[in-house]
Amino acid sequence: MKKFSKISSWYPFITILGVLLMSCEDTDVSETMLDTNQPVLTVTSSTGSFNFNDVENDQVITITATLSKPTDKQVRVYMFQESGTADAEDIGLPATGYINIPAYQTTASASIIINKDDLLEDTETAIINIGDTRTTAASYTPFQMNIQIENYVSEDLKIIFDWEKDIDIQGNTYSTCGNADIDVYIAHAEGFDINDPFVNIIEDYSAATGNCPEEWTITFENYPDGEYVFFTDFYENQFIGVTEFESIPVKTIFTRAGVFSQTVEQDPSQVFTTYTASGSINGYIAKLIIVDGVYTIQDIMGDTVISGRSSSSQKTKRPKLNR
Repeated sequence: MKKFSKISSWYPFITILGVLLMSCEDTDVSETMLDTNQPVLTVTSSTGSFNFNDVENDQVITITATLSKPTDKQVRVYMFQESGTADAEDIGLPATGYINIPAYQTTASASIIINKDDLLEDTETAIINIGDTRTTAASYTPFQMNIQIENYVSEDLKIIFDWEKDIDIQGNTYSTCGNADIDVYIAHAEGFDINDPFVNIIEDYSAATGNCPEEWTITFENYPDGEYVFFTDFYENQFIGVTEFESIPVKTIFTRAGVFSQTVEQDPSQVFTTYTASGSINGYIAKLIIVDGVYTIQDIMGDTVISGRSSSSQKTKRPKLNR
């Protein structure tokens, strides 16, 4: 009887130990199966790359997330800028901040937009995270996209001619833009004479619309290497006989997007005045010189105001000012 009692007393403990061992073993098997059964998540780019160097123009990159098989959980890939000097005006990320694959579906897409940068500034960079630790319903390794944005370089020279000025007449203010119409023309510099400028004029190229300011865009492919002169013609002056003497200088802004933007003030010896008769004289503004893709603006004295290379040649990212 004593021997039987000893075995019986150990039996409950052996039973409990066996249950515990089986429970631990079942848990390990369950966790392993869960990891194995997770779908694999892959992310691709419509360009085939996640490194973008020397981007100058608008670019839309479609990012697509794909699961190897459906799951009963939604899967999100978060996209956000980790670092860099670019901002929201340069790069557009999904408004939600992520790509969302709904439950039981296997793919979804979102776009990253790189905007053309036509401001004269330094190269901008961005490192974009594609996914992070918040993606838990699929097997996935996050990575980064690298973007480098260069200045957009325009082939065109945009010119604005502005002569806006307030003139007081017996206590009332009158605008020169509203009462003086100035036209601007371009001529070959060789043999140019400001006293007879229309002999050298280039037909069909002028800023003579009656607007103030006048705007003009020159496409460089239409202008071979050479030297050209911008000059003014006083088409109409309504100030004659009604006001005191005032000068009406033309301010000209030369801009090549991504290369330079510079204002040229008309030399005092060339400006029209409230006493100038319509169509009586012409005024010199500046000279444009084109040589091997380098475009230079000079004032009436022949001093270089600004110079920049065309995008078809080696780029000059910053203007060279004559100080």
